[in-house]
Amino acid sequence: MNWPWKPNAMLVSNFSAATALLLDEVQIPIDFEVAPEQTFKLSIPMKIKDSAVFGEEQTAEFGFYGQKGRPFGQSIIIKFQVAQKIDEVALYTNAMKIFETLDEELNFDDIVEALKKTNNNEEQAKELLKKPTQVFQEQEDDLYD
Repeated sequence: MNWPWKPNAMLVSNFSAATALLLDEVQIPIDFEVAPEQTFKLSIPMKIKDSAVFGEEQTAEFGFYGQKGRPFGQSIIIKFQVAQKIDEVALYTNAMKIFETLDEELNFDDIVEALKKTNNNEEQAKELLKKPTQVFQEQEDDLYD
């Protein structure tokens, strides 16, 4: 935008009826100054409702609103999919088992990440861990953004 943002702007969810059944509403105040043409990072908390069922890919839309409730700027559209809930105790138990049995020097967090990517499948996680540059490339990319 070619002008500074007015105070009391907010990022608000604009969910479709289907998305509203899956996610809690979001309202984040923009409590800092935004200069003309400024870019900034903002984390959007997307909390999945307990009643949500896993399934197909969905989209969540968010938009900026001024203090009088008028929308401005471009919408933010995020694609997501609700996956089956992971039993964290079983996940960390499997991670400890892999960590203790493999001879290679592996980071425990990498093992947990591999188990999450394979839906807690121990054998598939071990296969992924044999190729760490491919499995965790996304994490490394985030470090340099």
